[in-house]
Amino acid sequence: MKFIQAKNNQISSYYHERPNSPTYLSVIIPAGTVHESTKKFGISHLIEHMICRETDKYDSLQGLKAEIAKRGLYVNAHTSLDHTRLHIGIPMSEDFGFAIGLLTEMLYSPRYSSETIEIEKNAIRSEMAVLSSNPGRYIYSELYRKLFGLEVSDIPNYGNIKNLESFTDKDVDEQFAHIKSLPIIVLASGGVSLRDFQQGMASIPSINVDSTSNDKVLEAVSSFASAEIEHGERLSVGYIYTSAIAGLDSLCAIDLLTEYLGNYMFGVLTQKLRDESGDSYYVDAGHSVYGENGYISISTDIKKSDKAQINKVIFSEISRLADGEIDVDRLEIVREMLIKRSPVKLEQTSSEVIVNERLRSFIVNGGNDYSDYLDQLKGLDIDQIRKFAHQVFMPVDSND
Repeated sequence: MKFIQAKNNQISSYYHERPNSPTYLSVIIPAGTVHESTKKFGISHLIEHMICRETDKYDSLQGLKAEIAKRGLYVNAHTSLDHTRLHIGIPMSEDFGFAIGLLTEMLYSPRYSSETIEIEKNAIRSEMAVLSSNPGRYIYSELYRKLFGLEVSDIPNYGNIKNLESFTDKDVDEQFAHIKSLPIIVLASGGVSLRDFQQGMASIPSINVDSTSNDKVLEAVSSFASAEIEHGERLSVGYIYTSAIAGLDSLCAIDLLTEYLGNYMFGVLTQKLRDESGDSYYVDAGHSVYGENGYISISTDIKKSDKAQINKVIFSEISRLADGEIDVDRLEIVREMLIKRSPVKLEQTSSEVIVNERLRSFIVNGGNDYSDYLDQLKGLDIDQIRKFAHQVFMPVDSND
């Protein structure tokens, strides 16, 4: 799968032409939790909500929704620690021009008022309430909150209620002005011809706004953090590890180790817990890269009475990885799976492109292509993986 790279104005784009397929755009705006000042913590989440509302051209939200529905488009957005992402799915190639026009309007010509800002504030309040009552989702935020040294009321990606209440039209104006000055990345694939895609990207105007970057307020304060959330007779337990990311080999290793540990039916930890307890425990492993560090998080839902046993199993397996004890056959199964679904996974349930986010800085700064990642993944040898595992998981202290 080869992506064609192009750069125009403020937009770097990567496109993979897939004839007779719907076209998916994934637009990355480098604005998220790690870029927010303390007083503006959560502003990216509010802006993400405002992006999907009225624009100068489409000044009626109901009218805009009708236009989107008529074409069968999928439009959504989300905020992460280091970026805000806008997704647009385009079933019919003839609607590509409409989608590009809509993208331009949403990013550069939003229309909002104090009333619409309050509507989205209410929506965010509801999201925070759901998050705090869902242990499976909350454990992720709790882990990253502890790792980055945030206050108890600060929820990564979501913000906090105090700041949310204080945000005004002026704050929204300033953040949109800041977004307009940022370089944007468009990752896409589909049935639109490469020529039409490049012309579409070229039609998006260049916006030159003199805007200073927000201060980075989040710094990793620990190489290991843990968190527990009680819910009834069960407990959600999470662990997080961090390591420096030096290049594509580190990215590939963190991919492989994460999948090796916890994901899918052949996850080591999931099977260990089932074999030793007889209960239907699950272990979820995830990873991400922010700045120069990569993070591997592990979370599981357990009976409170089994906490000591579960900790023993998890830390035993982590220690084995740190000592270089890796099942090569199992690792190769994981490697083949990653090769098949990288670099782009077409998510049928949400009609969006999910792209390997951790490659972003290496593509932008190093002029690499997604095929470079696949080449590195195929060629990464077991000794390199063992070395990275030792770097991530040593030392392991089960008393933390």
